[in-house]
Amino acid sequence: MSMKIKVCGLTCLPQLYYLDALNINFLGFIFYEPSPRYVLKYNSLKNLQNLNLKHAQTVGVFVDENIDILINIANKIGLNCIQLHGNENPDYCMVLKSKGFQIIKVFKIDLQGNLNNDYFKDFEPWCDYFMFDTLTPKQGGAGQSFPWHTIQNLHFNRPYFLSGGIQLSNIQDIKFLPHQPFSIDINSKFEWTPGFKNTSKIIQALEILRQ
Repeated sequence: MSMKIKVCGLTCLPQLYYLDALNINFLGFIFYEPSPRYVLKYNSLKNLQNLNLKHAQTVGVFVDENIDILINIANKIGLNCIQLHGNENPDYCMVLKSKGFQIIKVFKIDLQGNLNNDYFKDFEPWCDYFMFDTLTPKQGGAGQSFPWHTIQNLHFNRPYFLSGGIQLSNIQDIKFLPHQPFSIDINSKFEWTPGFKNTSKIIQALEILRQ
């Protein structure tokens, strides 16, 4: 399977190891306190250290966090990637990149296909990946999809993650996008409750993508 997969909003550590055994590429923790998937509500930083994953890279999701707090958390856990889901600017990305982190910068598209920020070139020197997600008041995890085809009209020079309302009923459509994502990012449509994943649905998604 050439397209990679990220499972975001994890809170249950046994599920983390199970998904790692399934060769999931990226596993995401949300460090945004208003989120119902706020990982530190369920785990201490100490519990998140030394995870000893065999396959997956760990991603920390932050929203306009104080940069020193972010760096402290990322170093304590040993995060591989930082996902910036707020209004962080290129200078913010530059500082984090200088610390050796891989950077995923999120750009949000509303339900009508309008983009919140298209200054991609300002971010490209400091970001490894972009992510396109649905613009919602909840900063993600709302289970809504923007019109994915609008991505083909954008001009950027980074591999991208596709996020926002991906579910079993539409995941097949991703294969037909003219500009293919580097990875998909799944979350709320693959859960029993916020933060606790429905792993059988994730296995079905893998089977669809491998067909």
